[in-house]
Amino acid sequence: MDFLKLALLLAFPALVWIGIARSLIQRGIATHVAHTMGAIAAMLVLVGALLSVSTLFKAG
Repeated sequence: MDFLKLALLLAFPALVWIGIARSLIQRGIATHVAHTMGAIAAMLVLVGALLSVSTLFKAG
């Protein structure tokens, strides 16, 4: 599996987690859990972005 596919596999669940966390925060339910979910999702997106950038540099 190349890094670009791995980056996409990390990005989609992270976006779902961000949506769930945002919904929880807007409703005022378990905001500490929602913030933790958002932080984990942001890290997944960051790792995915770094992997995709490294793939672009290897290709070029």
